[in-house]
Amino acid sequence: MTSRIGALSLISSLSLLACSGTHRVPATTAEAPPAPRGGQYGHYAPKSAPEPTTATAEESGMARGAAADEMPAPPTAAAPAPEARPGLGTSWGESLDSRITSTTFTRANGDTPFATAAFLYNDEEGVSAQTHDGFLDWNDAAVQVHSGITVSLTDPNGRPLRGMRDGARTYALGHDGDRYVIHVDNHTRARLEAVATVDGLDVMDGDDGSYEKRGYVIAPYDSLDIEGFRDSQGSVRAFRFGATDDSYASRRGKGRNVGVVGVALFRERGSSFGVSEDEVQRRESADPFPNRFAPAPPNGCCVR
Repeated sequence: MTSRIGALSLISSLSLLACSGTHRVPATTAEAPPAPRGGQYGHYAPKSAPEPTTATAEESGMARGAAADEMPAPPTAAAPAPEARPGLGTSWGESLDSRITSTTFTRANGDTPFATAAFLYNDEEGVSAQTHDGFLDWNDAAVQVHSGITVSLTDPNGRPLRGMRDGARTYALGHDGDRYVIHVDNHTRARLEAVATVDGLDVMDGDDGSYEKRGYVIAPYDSLDIEGFRDSQGSVRAFRFGATDDSYASRRGKGRNVGVVGVALFRERGSSFGVSEDEVQRRESADPFPNRFAPAPPNGCCVR
């Protein structure tokens, strides 16, 4: 049985356990969170950048001591508005209930993930342009990053978005106004930590994504749904496809990486997945007919 459970670590050995919907799982809090930084909870992302202001002609001219009889400078032509970027970005959506508590998690390999997944998302015209109009088969927007571990982009009902593979890249098809979810299935016996980014921004604090950030913890044989940017201990702001220039990243002046979702996975120190990946691959590549021709008999050649 799966539930939407996960966790975030506030320091090197602290994480937060999240649950959304009606699922509730008790978690042990190792210790109280550190003092908040800049707000009630600290790591939350600002909603949008402030609107710029302009000075009036009087403020910029006469107020600087210009003579009353001095002719005002001719008005300069207004700069043309920049052309809107095409395609989709991820906007700051509505508030969704998603509560978190703390738990301990020590990474096995520091800030080096054992697996990563990335999705390039856009509308149909954008995906066609990015794949150079390649005739690729549409499938699910899902990536198996390790034996028993799958990362996908889904709708709120758990159905994977349409996607396609082009070499090493995975594309996901979005539609303006639709909501999506980052989904991770963990069918292994090890706990995992998942650090996720949207448009290059960490889903926990809204700042630039990094492997050094801490994320959600997924229990063995469980799954995780990340539904939005976290804005408090009890809620997130939904991921919704929208215009690129109206995306959360663009409105914060960080629009360079709009159009990509990333997930980095970390294994817990002292844990194992059971059978090694090398053994799994060796088993899966076993050949039922390794010799296509009959070998010569031992100690001799032919019967005369």
